[in-house]
Parts: sequence; C-alpha cells; structure tokens
Amino acid sequence: MARLTYDYTDPRWIAGVDQVRKIHNDRMATEAAAKTPPEVFAPLTRDQYLSMVLDSALASWAERYADEIDEALAPAEAANFKAAKAALIAKTGRVVKP
Repeated sequence: MARLTYDYTDPRWIAGVDQVRKIHNDRMATEAAAKTPPEVFAPLTRDQYLSMVLDSALASWAERYADEIDEALAPAEAANFKAAKAALIAKTGRVVKP
C-alpha cells in the first residue's frame, strides 16, 4: 500500500487545520452526547483528522473519475493479458483461443 507523508510547517496552515478540526470534534462530541445512551467520543488528532479528510477526498475522486481511471488502466491490463497469452503460446507451442 502506498504511503503519503507530508510535513506541514506553516503556522497559518496549522492554525487553519486546527480550527476546522475543532469544529469537527465539537460537532462529533455533541452528536455522541445526544445519543441514548450517550457515546464516548475521542477527539481526533491533527494527523487523524487530515488522514480522514484525505481518505474522503480520494474516495470521492475515485468515484467521480471511475470511468477515466478504468480507461487509463484498461490498456495496461490488455497489454498484460496479451503478454501472458504470448508467453503461454511460446511455452506450449499452441495457439490459445480467448
């Protein structure tokens, strides 16, 4: 699995993320307290919040651009299939029907 590492050092950027994270944590704490029975809520750290936001964005992009992603991957998959078929033919000396 790919790993994304990002170092954020701009104080304004950090403050902005912390403000939005606080809004998220406050909203989730309010929702947890309003449930019957009340649920325990653990506030997200900055890294956890950013991970959640990035995961959501990537999932949204993957859904939105699914057709374009499939089109981009299709030639590679076709080439892999063609290479595997050619290797099988070379190994067996016979033509393999699709």
